[in-house]
Amino acid sequence: MNASSFARLALPRSWSFAIGGAVAIAASVTFANLPRLHVYLKYWGAQSPRIHMPYESLSGDMDEKALRAAVPGVVLNCIAEDKARNGLGDRVCYSSLHAADDAPALTVAFFFDSGRLAHSVVQVPWWTHHAAARSLVARLGMPEAIQDRPVRGSRLVQWRVAGGLVEFNRDPGWDPLGWSAVYWKAESRAQLRP
Repeated sequence: MNASSFARLALPRSWSFAIGGAVAIAASVTFANLPRLHVYLKYWGAQSPRIHMPYESLSGDMDEKALRAAVPGVVLNCIAEDKARNGLGDRVCYSSLHAADDAPALTVAFFFDSGRLAHSVVQVPWWTHHAAARSLVARLGMPEAIQDRPVRGSRLVQWRVAGGLVEFNRDPGWDPLGWSAVYWKAESRAQLRP
């Protein structure tokens, strides 16, 4: 192969700019999400449990023992938390996940306040946002409230369940390494926000 035939095989300059731009964007997204990457590495590399979230039976009266009975097969790690910092509770029990309600999920966390369940959070990867939304609609029916305008940067859809309120991000966002969250709030903390 001589130099002139090699020159004909080289990519056009516009392709070089496009590839360089794509690499720069990928590097920027990865750098911006460095604190989250350990969650994805665990999701892709570890054997994590599947969970059926017991939204209909969660209650603000549950203690840690009752919660563990409600989520069999999920090993929960529990630690003390600074409620002033997180705003959700003074103790959290969490686990990595493979799926929640048949949709891929990253983690689940249950927050306790004064020994009673106050909140739960399931983190859903960006690329399965719509599958999680369909799963919630199939299970809980159409949402009771759908926000048209963002509140603190997010628009939510909400369902009332027996012991509280389930909320989910209406939109998946633009960050491919970001995640959406399915929140459950105990009845005493629940408020529909149309």
